Amino acid sequence: MFSFLWAKKAGHPAVDEPNWKELKRNSVFLKSELRILYARFCDSVQSDGLLSKARFMFMPELAYSPFAALAFHYEAEKSKSPGEGIDFQGFVNILSHLSPKADPHDKVEYMCAVLKVGVEEDVAASRYMHKEEISSILYQLCLGTVPPPVLEQIMDQMWETITAADPVARTRGITKNDLAALFSSLDLDTFLTVPF
Repeated sequence: MFSFLWAKKAGHPAVDEPNWKELKRNSVFLKSELRILYARFCDSVQSDGLLSKARFMFMPELAYSPFAALAFHYEAEKSKSPGEGIDFQGFVNILSHLSPKADPHDKVEYMCAVLKVGVEEDVAASRYMHKEEISSILYQLCLGTVPPPVLEQIMDQMWETITAADPVARTRGITKNDLAALFSSLDLDTFLTVPF
């Protein structure tokens, strides 16, 4: 990072120069912010040009985010060397979805993809999520921060509130838009946001 701040060109021999326009179009970051992220990435990568989970989670902004670790695994599976680390595109993708600037509905879509919840092949089936799926999401987001009995209580209260407002939801489930609104109202969005 210091090389970027002192006007030396950031980079790493194993990391290709990114397509800045493409990255800017597919993220919430400005080009100047992407360049800073690129410098941080290049200062942290291994000799193969991939960022390891240990170095990723060592970044102060990510250290206490259980969801960041789950997102890392998701992006690592999509990378050139599945499971070994993430490339710069994966790094930007995670941080873009966890950014305070990200749209709450996009965060929920990304969270569902990472947690493999509500992403069935059947489009009609993926429109609605049931209590068990939402409980699974809450458990994974709050892992290690909220005891399971407390989470069960929270989920029961939330589900009662949801079904009181929309009795059909008890059998049909709720949409991802409903889930995004629910997360915003419960301030659970903080589990999906890191200060990058």
